[in-house]
Amino acid sequence: MPGYPHVSFYAGGGNIGGVYFGKGSSLLTKKNWSTRDSGGRSSHASSDAASAKRIASLQALAQETARVNQQTAMIQDTQARLQQLQARTEFERQLEQQMDRGGSSPRPATTAANSEQKG
Repeated sequence: MPGYPHVSFYAGGGNIGGVYFGKGSSLLTKKNWSTRDSGGRSSHASSDAASAKRIASLQALAQETARVNQQTAMIQDTQARLQQLQARTEFERQLEQQMDRGGSSPRPATTAANSEQKG
């Protein structure tokens, strides 16, 4: 109502409510309007539809985020397995080199060199 102190609330492009306050002659004591249109429908219907659409959009976004997080976890797991495979391949390569040189130690060359330095 023009002229009365108030705070209005908007969502989805429409007014969804408000609070009038004041005292004395500036206090709104009687509401003389309706939130229903001429067909008896709530004027909040369009904002309710917009809210429902926004909620559906947020739910879809949450599902997509969960899917991406799952894929990220799978990628990280694959990377860890790849690192393990690379380490094993390097160990086997070093072991093969050690055996080709006539060594009988099952340890890779780097490990044998480290133990010689410590001893």
